[in-house]
Amino acid sequence: MQQTLPFAKLQILPFVNEVTRAAVQSQVELRDRYPIRVQPHYERDPDEHEFYLLGVGKALVEVLTCCEHLQNIPLLLSNYHETPSMKRAGINRQRHIVFHIESYIIRVQGIFDRVLKLMDAVFHLLNDPKNCRPHIILKNVKVKHHDPVLSAVKKLEKLLDRYAAQRNEVIHAGSFQEDRLRVLEMYYVLENAERVEGKQPSRDYAGLKSEMSREIVTEKKKEFTAFNAELAACLIEVFAALAPCYTREEHVLRLRLGK
Repeated sequence: MQQTLPFAKLQILPFVNEVTRAAVQSQVELRDRYPIRVQPHYERDPDEHEFYLLGVGKALVEVLTCCEHLQNIPLLLSNYHETPSMKRAGINRQRHIVFHIESYIIRVQGIFDRVLKLMDAVFHLLNDPKNCRPHIILKNVKVKHHDPVLSAVKKLEKLLDRYAAQRNEVIHAGSFQEDRLRVLEMYYVLENAERVEGKQPSRDYAGLKSEMSREIVTEKKKEFTAFNAELAACLIEVFAALAPCYTREEHVLRLRLGK
């Protein structure tokens, strides 16, 4: 079965191509002395126009990278191979499933933070990253009069709210909870207890664990894949709304510097 790649459409959008091309060209012109390092070491300081192009490019890549992670999690969720070192560490199928479910939930909420930083960069607001909050970005005078942008971002926020309660539970209360996962965990606990006591297995734990794991993984893959498709559609609208704002801001900065 071919893997669904809902975010692949983002890569071919004119906005994405234009932003990434301009950012890469600026990097080339600035001549990074150590291009493989996280922090660039340019031969000269970027001017305001180059700073803008680099900033938007970086913010956009952060959004796309988060999308890539969300796209990969359904595949990672269904691929589990227990090694001796994992077994010694106590990493079983149930914990593997919980880890990837929690990773998905947390990363989903991370999308909105990254979109706010992208908006900050596109509108050239120059906020500190820690101040890129909804009440700051969306209420900014340069942003709040752009109805297409606000409409697209609010639609995105409403979609992401679907996982907000679960995210808060994972971050602030404890691990992701679901009845079937508790049952799966119980199978591992009972199997281990009987093994420690030297008893013969009272049930077919291998079969029970396999059946329950397959049921959970199949449902979560379907859920996450469908949500990814909705998220990709929302992000396409956000990027389409930001595109003219980027073009205008870039043009103003280029003219100001006489480029």
